[in-house]
Amino acid sequence: MLFLGFTQSLISTFFFLLRKPRHLSSLILSAWFFIITLFFLGVLLPKGLTTYTKIGFVPFLALSGPIFYFYVRSLIKTSFTFKKKHLLHLVPFLLLSVGRIIFLPESISAAYYSDEAYSITFLSITVVIGGTILMYWLGTFRLILRHQKNILDFFSNKSKGKSLKWVLPFMFCVLLSNLLFFLAPRFQVFSLSSEETIFWFQYFNFAIMGHVLLFFGLTQPIIFESSYQKQNEEKYAKSGLDRHVLRENAQKIEKHFKEAKPFTNPDYNLQLLTNELAISRQNLSQTINEVFDKNFYQLVNEYRVEEFKRLSNLPQYQHLTLLGLALEAGFNSKSSFNRIFKETTGQTPSQYLKSKKD
Repeated sequence: MLFLGFTQSLISTFFFLLRKPRHLSSLILSAWFFIITLFFLGVLLPKGLTTYTKIGFVPFLALSGPIFYFYVRSLIKTSFTFKKKHLLHLVPFLLLSVGRIIFLPESISAAYYSDEAYSITFLSITVVIGGTILMYWLGTFRLILRHQKNILDFFSNKSKGKSLKWVLPFMFCVLLSNLLFFLAPRFQVFSLSSEETIFWFQYFNFAIMGHVLLFFGLTQPIIFESSYQKQNEEKYAKSGLDRHVLRENAQKIEKHFKEAKPFTNPDYNLQLLTNELAISRQNLSQTINEVFDKNFYQLVNEYRVEEFKRLSNLPQYQHLTLLGLALEAGFNSKSSFNRIFKETTGQTPSQYLKSKKD
C-alpha cells in the first residue's frame, strides 16, 4: 500500500507537471500530488523525512488548503497568475515549519499519539492545520457560489465540469481527512490498534484522496477559453451603449436565433454568439440582461423550449421520443430538459403534449 501510494502520487506529480496543453491548473495539481508524495516518502524512509528536510511532512498539510483554493481560481479565471502578494498564503506553512524545528525536531512515530508530553504541541498543530484548511474551504465555497452564478451569463447548460459541483464535497472530505489524520490515531477509534488506526486513517486515507483527485483532475475540462468575468452594472454604465444600440443588438440576436438556430448546439455559449454576430461579449451580455431581462442561460433555453414545441408539431419528427425531440432542440440531457421545460412553461413535457391532443 505504501509503495503503491508513493508510486501513484509521484507519477501524478510528473503527469500534471508535464501535461499538455499547459495550463496553470495542471501545475497546481502537480504541487498537490507532490505533497502526497512527500507523505509516503516520509513513511518509507527508515528514519523519516525529518532526517533530510528537518521540517518533515506535517507542515505541508497547511498548504493543501491554499493549493486547492488556487486550483479552483485557475479554473474559473484562466488568465489568473500568481503575484507577490500571494506569498502571504505561505505564512501558516512557515509558522508550522519553524514550530516543528523548535518543538518537535524528531520524526513522528506511532508512540507520539499516546505520549501525553506532546499534548500541547499536538493540539497546536491540529488547530493550525484544521483552521487553515477550514478557512480556505470557506474561501473556495465562496468562489464556487460566485462562479455558479456567473456561468449562467456565459453557458447554455450546467454540466458538472463547468459548474464544479464536485469541488465542495471533495473539500469537505479533505477537511475531514486531515482532521482524522491527527485525531483518529490519537484516540484509537473503533478499537483498532495504533498500527491499524494509522494505516486506515493515514496511509489508506491519503492514498484514496490521491486517487479521487486524480480522477477529477483528469476529467475536469478548462472552463473558459479566455478569461471571463461577469459584467456588473458599473461596467455597463461605462460601456456607452444607449437604448437604441441595445435594441439593435437585441434584434440581431433574435434574428440570428430564429434563422440560424445556433442554440441547437448543446455546448453553445456567449463566446460563440460573440463570434457569430461580431459584437463584444460585454455588449451582448448587457443587451441580454437589460433588454431581455434574462441571463444567457435562460434566453437560450427558452428558445430551445420553443424549438421543442415546434418540432413536436412537425410530421417528420413524430417518430422521435420526448428525449429525441429535446436533443434535436439543443438540450444535452433528459433531466435538464424536464427541469427547464417545467420552469419555463409550468408543465412537464408529457403534460404539454397531452394538452395539445385534448
